[in-house]
Amino acid sequence: MAEINHRCAVLGRPIAHSLSPVLHNAAYRALHLDDWFYDRHEVGEDDLERFLKGLDPTWAGLSLTMPLKKTIQPYGLPCDRWSKELMVANTAVFDWKGACRNGDESLPAIRLYNTDVRGIELAFEHSYDARGSRPVSDHSCDAVIIGNGNTATSALAACVGMPAVGHVTVIAR
Repeated sequence: MAEINHRCAVLGRPIAHSLSPVLHNAAYRALHLDDWFYDRHEVGEDDLERFLKGLDPTWAGLSLTMPLKKTIQPYGLPCDRWSKELMVANTAVFDWKGACRNGDESLPAIRLYNTDVRGIELAFEHSYDARGSRPVSDHSCDAVIIGNGNTATSALAACVGMPAVGHVTVIAR
């Protein structure tokens, strides 16, 4: 096995169920990125700062899930429309040479992105393509979002941008 020079992971609590390591490591192998490795770490809101401060320059980035998509915000700079507008990020990319380190030299510069909104849009586009159909564009369709967490926020943003969707119902406890 090659020496690991680029590390990434998904963080969250709970995280044991995540298939992200399987998917990412398979992609790394397919792309011949033999010195890349993707793992999972059980990290909650109170653990995030300690985890970040324990990283070294082999770390390239993180995927973030519940409950960290908002918790990561003070540590990084939102770099795309959705991480800025929603203040929800599921991806953190590290720049160990960057100047914007939030005043803390123990942390890399962290660029934040929300790939959930576009991912949801692409899932719907793929579904239409797979069925050989086109979405209507008259806002006549209804959407239902189950949950009210950070991914639900991204799902709502995706629905608002879909020309077929005219009404969204959010079901939450």
